Amino acid sequence: MKFRHFLALMCCCTLTFSSCKSQPKKVDLKTSKDSVSYCLGVWAANSFKQTFKEIDPAIFAAAMDAVYKNEGVKIDQTASMAFLDTYVKGVQEKAAGENIAVGQKFLADNAKKEGIQVLPSGVQYRVITMGTGAKPIGSDKVKVHYEGKLTDGTVFDSSIRRGEPVEFPLDGVIKGWTDALQNMPMGSKWELFIPSDLAYGANPPQGSNIQPNAVLIFEVELLEIVK
Repeated sequence: MKFRHFLALMCCCTLTFSSCKSQPKKVDLKTSKDSVSYCLGVWAANSFKQTFKEIDPAIFAAAMDAVYKNEGVKIDQTASMAFLDTYVKGVQEKAAGENIAVGQKFLADNAKKEGIQVLPSGVQYRVITMGTGAKPIGSDKVKVHYEGKLTDGTVFDSSIRRGEPVEFPLDGVIKGWTDALQNMPMGSKWELFIPSDLAYGANPPQGSNIQPNAVLIFEVELLEIVK
C-alpha cells in the first residue's frame, strides 16, 4: 500500500502528536477539545504502531512543530513521501515473508489437535454443530452468521457482534469460504482455519488489521440457502 494512501486515512488524527514532546504523563481532560485531542492521539498511536513499530514520538513532534510553525524541515514533503513509500513497501514485504512461515507452522500444529479435519483444498475445520439440511453449491447465495479472527485471537470482523447475519453469493467470497461452505449442511456451525492463499494472500483489504499472507480463523454458521 502506498504510504500516501495510508496517510490519507490517518492525517486527521496525527495532529495530537505535535504536543507529545512536552505533554506530561498525567493529562486533565477538562474540555471537549481536550477529550477530542486525547482520543485522536490514542487512535493515531494505535494506528501508526501497526506499521511503524519504532517511531520516535519526540522526533515526530519536532517535525509537526516545524510544519505548523512554518519553520524549515530537514526533509521536504515530496522526499518524505518517496522515502515512506519505500519504507512501507519494505515493511510489508518482510511481514509477508515472515507470515508465510508463521502460518505454515500454525496450520501444522493446529492439524494435530483433536477434532480438526482437513478438506482437500487445505482448509481446516472443527465441527461445533453439524446440521442436517442441504449443502449449498458454488452458484448459491447463502445467509450466515460469522466472526473472523487472526491467529492471535484478535477479532477483525463479526456479524455476530453486529447482531445481523449477512447474505452473499458463495462464488463471491474468499476461496476458503467457498470451499468450506459447500461441505456444510444447512444448520451447521464450523470453525474454519483458512490458509493465506485461500484467504487474502499478499493483498489484504486496505484499512483492515489483516497482515499480508495471514492465516484467518472464522466461526461460521450456515443459516439459510437463499432462493
